[in-house]
Amino acid sequence: MRSHEQSLYMAGFVIIHLPCYLQSFTWDKSKNNLFGYIADIVIAGLNEAQWLDFGRLKNQMTAPQPTVFTNSHLYDQDFYLWIETTAKQLKEGRFSEVDLENLIEEIKCLGRSEKQGLASNLVVLLMHLLKYKYQPEKRSNSWKGTIREHRRRLTITFKDSPSLKPYFQEVLPECYQDARKQASDETGLSLDTFPLESPFTADECLDEEFLPD
Repeated sequence: MRSHEQSLYMAGFVIIHLPCYLQSFTWDKSKNNLFGYIADIVIAGLNEAQWLDFGRLKNQMTAPQPTVFTNSHLYDQDFYLWIETTAKQLKEGRFSEVDLENLIEEIKCLGRSEKQGLASNLVVLLMHLLKYKYQPEKRSNSWKGTIREHRRRLTITFKDSPSLKPYFQEVLPECYQDARKQASDETGLSLDTFPLESPFTADECLDEEFLPD
């Protein structure tokens, strides 16, 4: 005598693999088909209670299943949820489930963002130092406030990431050229008014007490 579970399993097998024979739980023997005959035997072996279980099983098997995204798909579908999921996987040591490719790319992007933020703050700082030096008649507390604010931002950057200090020295000449052009645009002074090389050292840029004469 087959067990209840075996009967359900066989019925499920028939539903999945022989849907052409499933006609509202009846089977047409006139088709003279071996598989249809087997299906009749399987269903005939179910009592009334098993028929109810069988019906529920059919509904579960034929119901549309929700779409499940892998972690790499989640990266494109819901970035914040991807971050939360990846953090949880790392915390729980489930490293094989981590979306390494996108995680590595995000770490690289984070490093690039830190560098871009540093350079942006340095350009603004240098531009205002130039304006303060070459337009003394227009000096204002607003300029001094901007200088202080961007020094503060740079200080925080170096506190969080001391390894960026060499990059600061490296990018200073390039940032100065951008600052020189922007200072010319904002002041209306000729670009030649400002020296080709920065008149401010790296230490002066970060010195809270320094203001050009």
